[in-house]
Amino acid sequence: MAIRDLDITIDLSERLIEYLNENGIDNSIEKFCFTAIDRLKKVSGSLKQLLLQLDDNHDLEYSCGILIRSIISDSLFILNSYILSVNDNQKLEEFCFIVLAVSVNHLIKNVDKELPLEKKEKAFNSIVDRYPEYFKGDRESGKLKFSIEKKVLNRVRNDTLILTIKESLTEYAAINQAYLYYSKYEHFGNIYQGFQAWGFEHQREKIFETIRLIPRLLMYLAHILCKENLLRNENPERILEEVLQILMKHNEAYFS
Repeated sequence: MAIRDLDITIDLSERLIEYLNENGIDNSIEKFCFTAIDRLKKVSGSLKQLLLQLDDNHDLEYSCGILIRSIISDSLFILNSYILSVNDNQKLEEFCFIVLAVSVNHLIKNVDKELPLEKKEKAFNSIVDRYPEYFKGDRESGKLKFSIEKKVLNRVRNDTLILTIKESLTEYAAINQAYLYYSKYEHFGNIYQGFQAWGFEHQREKIFETIRLIPRLLMYLAHILCKENLLRNENPERILEEVLQILMKHNEAYFS
């Protein structure tokens, strides 16, 4: 069943990405969805290759776990965006904008901390040229700066995202358990060895159990795209509705 979960994720992700590429990515919501879907597709493809070899090479369970960890981390953003899409589309646009900005902010900090003074200006300007929507002020006067305050960025911290999910979605428990497990599993230290001591069969079961959640995450993203499309067009794109219906039917077995 895990291979089927991955196959349907890969196939429908490709269809959604093709739709976005053909129709253009015009706002933060679509850019957020494109990024999340692309990551789901690539991780699912890699997991499939590992699962096909897993029974012959038990050590591959660790690689599976690391890949799953990245998806489960993304799920915090995906679930929060879905909650907002149901309740407040304007706040969804703001949320997606902030989430996408976080990595830009980290890059600026890395440039400021790691590069010598003579290289900082060129590196900073290249970031501004690539992501102008996240900056305000005048470049010529030297007063150009990142436009999002720290307190705003804190809205998308993991602890805040988890709290929102916990209060809003009944299926949070499965996501939360996977998040807690694989966040510890990834880190160097005694906990890793403790998890390994449970043995291959336990790890294999956990991998398959968590993979079941991946098509569910894609379904949330398809829902967001459908609603965004409906808000802008009287006649929604048929491909979006088709993908959403397939995912809803697929997920009924686990989340009815």
